[in-house]
Amino acid sequence: MLGLVPELNELELCIFLDLLSTLEFLPLFFGNLPLQAAISDRIIKFRKRPKLNNLPVFFFRRLLKINVTEKQIEDVLTAVRPLQGYIREYSFQRHIHPFALSYIIAGDSNFMRERNSARDFPAVDDVVKYCALFDLYLNGFEAIGSLPKNLIYYINRFKKWYPAKPRIKAVLSRLWAYIFYYSKANRTDYLQLTKMLTIDFESFIFLTNLNKIDGLYFTKIVTEAELEPHENTLKKVKIDYSVYIDTCFLLSGMFSQINAEKCLFYIREAFINSKLRHGWRKDIFISDFFNESFAKVLEKNWLTREEVLELSESIFLLNLRLFEVTDGDHTRYGILNFLDALGGYDVKLAYKYWKRFQKLDLENHVENLSLIAIIIHDIKANAIPYDKVQEMVNRWSFKNKEYTQSLFKVEMEILKSDFYDDDVKKKCFSKVCGIVESVKGKFDYQQGVIENYYDAYDSYCQMNKKENEIIVDADDNLADRKITQMEFSQIIDKISDKKELQEVYSLFSNRNNKIYIEDKEIWRKWIDKILFVDGNIDMFVQLTKEQGFLKTGFWETHNSEYFYLGVACCLENPNAKEQMEKCLIENAGYGAFYKLIYVFAAMNDKKSTLALFKKFYKFCDFLVN
Repeated sequence: MLGLVPELNELELCIFLDLLSTLEFLPLFFGNLPLQAAISDRIIKFRKRPKLNNLPVFFFRRLLKINVTEKQIEDVLTAVRPLQGYIREYSFQRHIHPFALSYIIAGDSNFMRERNSARDFPAVDDVVKYCALFDLYLNGFEAIGSLPKNLIYYINRFKKWYPAKPRIKAVLSRLWAYIFYYSKANRTDYLQLTKMLTIDFESFIFLTNLNKIDGLYFTKIVTEAELEPHENTLKKVKIDYSVYIDTCFLLSGMFSQINAEKCLFYIREAFINSKLRHGWRKDIFISDFFNESFAKVLEKNWLTREEVLELSESIFLLNLRLFEVTDGDHTRYGILNFLDALGGYDVKLAYKYWKRFQKLDLENHVENLSLIAIIIHDIKANAIPYDKVQEMVNRWSFKNKEYTQSLFKVEMEILKSDFYDDDVKKKCFSKVCGIVESVKGKFDYQQGVIENYYDAYDSYCQMNKKENEIIVDADDNLADRKITQMEFSQIIDKISDKKELQEVYSLFSNRNNKIYIEDKEIWRKWIDKILFVDGNIDMFVQLTKEQGFLKTGFWETHNSEYFYLGVACCLENPNAKEQMEKCLIENAGYGAFYKLIYVFAAMNDKKSTLALFKKFYKFCDFLVN
C-alpha cells in the first residue's frame, strides 16, 4: 500500500481513503505511521473544493492535523446537505458514513448548528448519536479511552432524546462493538455496558460484531449461558425464515470457540433451511424440475404399482416440506405439479392425495388449482359427467381471475373431447364464449391459452358463425415466425451445403421464431444431415449451449421445449455420441438432472432413467431434509 498510494490518481485516492475511513479499516491507518506519512504527502497537495465524493480527503486532513479552512468546513456541510432528506431508518446504514466524516471535519459545534438550522432532516437525532459515537471511536486510537467514561458520556448526552428505531439501533450497536474492542475493555466492562446501556442498544448485534472482530477475544468476554436468551429468540422468529437462517449462522459463529457441538448444530440448521432460498432457480428444483421428472417416469409405465404407491407418498411429503422451508413463491406449486403428474397416471390416487392436502388447509389457491388439474385428467381419461364437473369446479370459494381461466380450461377440455354429446358441448361453448367476453379476450396467462386451446376455440367459433374474440399478439400472427414440423422437415431435406446448414441453424436459434418439433424422427434427420455436411455436430453442440439446455427449464426459448429429443438422437448415433457426452459433462447446470431424465426416457433407456431419477430424489431429499 505504501508503494501504491503515491501512484493513485485523484479519483482512486478518494476511493481508497473512503474505504480506509470505515470502522473496519481505520485501525490499519492509526497503527501504521509510514502509511499516515504517505497519505499526508498526497492530501496536503489536494486543491479541489470539498464535495460528497472527496470528503475522506478532508477527514484525513483533520486526523493528520493538516489545516481545514472555515470555507472548506462550510463546503463540507453543504455537500452532505442534500442527503438530509433521504436518511431514514431503512436507509440509515447506507447514508450515515458521509455525515460521520463531516462531523469530524466540521466539529461538534458546527455540526449541531447545521442540525438546528435544517428543515428536512428526519433522522437528525440518530445521525448526531452515531457521529458522537464515531468520534469516541476515533479518540480511542489516539489515547486509549475508558469504556465506562465513554458510556457515561453517551448516556448523559442522549438520555432525554427519543430512542432509536430497530434498524438504526443495530447500526449503533455495531459501532459500540468496535469502541468496546479497541478500548481494550474486559468482561467487567461488558457487564457494566449491558446493564447501563438500555437505550439504542441491541445486544445480539453487538455480540455478533464483537465476534467478527476477534473470535478469541469474544470468548473472554461472553459466556455460553449469556447466549442462551438469543437461542430462545429462534422460537419466536422461525416463521420468518430469512431472520431464522441469519440468526442460526450468527449463533454458529459465536459458538465456534465456545461449544463445537452447538456450532455445528446451528450451521447445519441454517444450511438445511436456506438451501432453497438462494434465488428462484433452486426454489424450483423440487416444485418444478423434480415433479416434472416424476411425470415423465410415470408416463413410461416402468414402475410397478407398489413402487408408484411408495414413491408417491415420499414425493407428497417432499412437496409438503417445501411449504415449511421456503418462501412460498414458486415452491408452493410443488403440490400442484405433483398432483398433476399423478393425475396423468392414476386419477383416483391423485384425488386421494388432494383430499389429504385439503385437510391440512395450507393454501386454498394451490388447493383449487390442483383440483382443476386433476379434473382435466379425469375428463381426458374417464369423460366424467358434465354435472359432476360443474359441482367440483364450483367448490372455489373466491371467484377471481384464476378461477375464470381455470373454468375456461375445463370447459375447453370437454369441447375437445369426443366422449361428450352435442348438448353438453353446446353448453360448454356458450360458457367459454361468456368467459372470453368477460376477460375481453385477454387472459392472465395468455400464452398457455393460445397454445393449448386457441385452435379448438377458433374452430367452434367458425362452426357457430361467431367471431373469435381471443386477442392474439402480433408476433403470433407473423407467418414467417411460425414454422410447422412438416415445413421444418422439408427445409432439412433441401440442405446440400454448409451455407444452407448455417441458415437452418440461424433459423432455429432465432429466439423470435417458433419451431416446435415433437417428432423425434425429424430431429434424427437433422442430426444425420449435420453429420453428413459438416462431419461433426459442432453446430448442434453450440445450439445446445445457446438453448441453455442444461441450465434452465424447458421454457428458455420457444424452440427448446422438445430439444431433449435432439440430444437423445445424438446419443443414439455412434458418430455423435462421444461429442454430445462431452458437451453434457462440461455444460451441466442446475437443469441437468431432469433434462437428462427426459433424454434417457426418449431413448427408452429404462435403467439409466430410473437410476438418475433415484439420484435426483436423494438430492432433493437432501436439500430439504
